[in-house]
This record gives sequence, structure tokens and C-alpha cells, in this order.
Amino acid sequence: MEATVNRLFRQIETPQGMVESLSRHSMLAAETEEFLINYSVKTDELRSYVDKLLMKYQQELKSTHVMGQLSPEKLMAQSDNYPEELQLVVEALPEYNLFVISHINEERFRTIRDINQLHMQQPIVGNPIASPFLSWLSGDPYMDDSGFLWPLENITQQLLSMEQALLEEGIDSSLFDAVDVAYQQMFWQLVKGSENTVIFDENGTVKVEYRDAWNRIASSNPMAYIMLPILEEMEASGWTASNSYEDLEFHHLSEAVDMEKSGELSNKLPNGNLAIEDELVDMKDFNYSRIKDLYNSFKTSYDLQLLAGVPPLDVLFMYHYANHIEDPKTQWYLLADSPFKPTLKTYLQEWQQIPELTEKARWVELSAESFKQRIKKKFIFILRLIWMNL
Repeated sequence: MEATVNRLFRQIETPQGMVESLSRHSMLAAETEEFLINYSVKTDELRSYVDKLLMKYQQELKSTHVMGQLSPEKLMAQSDNYPEELQLVVEALPEYNLFVISHINEERFRTIRDINQLHMQQPIVGNPIASPFLSWLSGDPYMDDSGFLWPLENITQQLLSMEQALLEEGIDSSLFDAVDVAYQQMFWQLVKGSENTVIFDENGTVKVEYRDAWNRIASSNPMAYIMLPILEEMEASGWTASNSYEDLEFHHLSEAVDMEKSGELSNKLPNGNLAIEDELVDMKDFNYSRIKDLYNSFKTSYDLQLLAGVPPLDVLFMYHYANHIEDPKTQWYLLADSPFKPTLKTYLQEWQQIPELTEKARWVELSAESFKQRIKKKFIFILRLIWMNL
């Protein structure tokens, strides 16, 4: 009965009251989902109410400009100067678990949730699905009629985070219904645009910032499945046209997610079935003998096809062997292509020998569970190096 009463009181509490109740009365882990849904709905209603009120009093809030920009700090500091209705709401923002920021597209304020205190409460902190949900909640909403409400880099990061949460094994929660909807809507707007999200410039070319954003979201399987053919065709046309882009429909993303969950998607992606075997190399008596023949063969032509199918650790050892014998040219050819890769001439001019791998590392490990990131058709694997001089 006590647990029931506590749950009922949380439903009529302010958001801050809900947070504080967790430290006063214990809550079962099984109740976390219901608690977070109620918290989400309650803060969303308050956020909508406060935003409308801030728009209503835009004229009175012109005094909050500092150096030509709206200042949330000044808005909070001079609440005594506002009409009573606005003053009461501004002073109540901490109780609502909201804080004010400047709208990215318009000359006005808006509010977002402040989940910092909630993030640290039990049983929230111990719940595996609460963290990704709160990460999404802290930035929601991510777009409105004016377009995206965060920089594109934030949008792509959030899309990847949402996708990871939606694909997480064992997560089957109504908490993520809203996340799933937001994920699909954000992806569609990022790729197809809207009245206020203009993807193409006046010459009919995809804007550079959207090219970069599309490349970033193509690093995770479901979005990569959709974006890889679009990127390939767009690049071939000078970023003006793509049949895959024209054929894209809203439901395709959810279908890709379903295929990934069922294990069907890997067969449809470049290197989707890439198999990695666990390997741990003790560096105590390591002498590069395992890669010398491959290294000498590669050095004659620098043909990257010679490395097709070569274990990732062997490529790593070739790189460090080039460093060991002071062969920066071969080392440069072993570097992955990226916008940050210097020219060969610059690399040779600035090259300096790095610490010996055999002297500094205890062992090098590659695990099938290693974090890997897709870059179009390629993957980057994060190796585990244990250093002797920790």
C-alpha cells in the first residue's frame, strides 16, 4: 500500500518533486519505466506551456539582449521586472526541471529538460535502458517547424545513439516508442529536408554540411544500408542526383532496422559479414618475423590489394615495422585515407620516429567484440594495447 501511495504522489508531483521523491522513498526497478514515461509527459507539457508563454512576452524579453544576443542568464536574473504571469513561470523553471536556451533559428527563447539530477538517482542510474532514454530526453525536441534545433553534428551523433539504443539486444520497452518515432523523423529531415531544412543549394548541389552529415550517419548498419548507394551515386554525379535518393521512402529506415535485428542486413552490405578472430599477441619476444615477407612484397608496389584479407594486427605490425626500420614512405601508404591524411611530401618532411611498439606494449589484443566503425565500405577497428609504463 505504501508503494502504491508513493507512486500516486509521484504522479501529482512537479518534475523536481518526482526527482526528490526518489531519495525519500525507494522505488522498485520495475517501476522505472512508468516513472520515466510520466516524467517525460509531464516535462513535455510544461515545456510546451513555457515556450508559448515566452513567445507571448517576446516584447518584454527584448531587454534580455546582451551584445546583440538573447541571454538566458539575464532572463533568469531580472525576473522581477516581468509581468506577474511570466515572473512566476520563470522562477518556477527549476521546479519544472527546465532551463532556457536561445532558439537556434529564431530570435526567441525556448526550453529543454534539465535531467542532471535525475540521472544520478537510484534506481535510474542502475537501469541499463534509462541512460540512452535520458540522453535522448535531454535534447528533445530536436526539430520544429523552423528546422533542426541543434547543429548538424549534434543531430548525427544523436541519430547514431538512438539507433544503437533501438538495436540493443533485450530492449523491448514502450520507453523507446517515442525514440523510434523521433529517430525516423530526424533521419528523414536530414536526408530529404523540409520547407526550412534546405538540402540543396541554388545550383542543385547538396550542401557541404549535409554531405558531411550523410557520411557520418553511414557509419551504422541500418542507416548505412540506405545511405551508401545514395552517397556513391551522389558523388558520381557531383552531388546533384541519385536514383536511390529519389526512390527513398519514409518506411525504408524502419525496414532496415528490422532487418538488422533479424540478422538479414549484414548480407546486403559491403563487408557486412566481415569476420574477425580474437587474437592476443604477447610483445615480450615479438620480432616482426610474421610480417616481413608481406612487408617486403607490399613495399615493391604499395598495392593495397595485397592487404586484402590480411589480419588487422598484421597491418598494425607492418606500420610499426616501418617505424622500426625508419621507412616513412611505406608507413604513409599504410595510413588509412582520411581528410586529415597529409600528402606524402609533407609526411616525409615532418616524419619523426614514434616509440617502439615492442618496447612499450605488454601485449596487443584484437577481439571480435572490439568496437568497429563503418566508413562507407570499410571498417575501423579499435585495438587494445596494454602499455608497460602505465
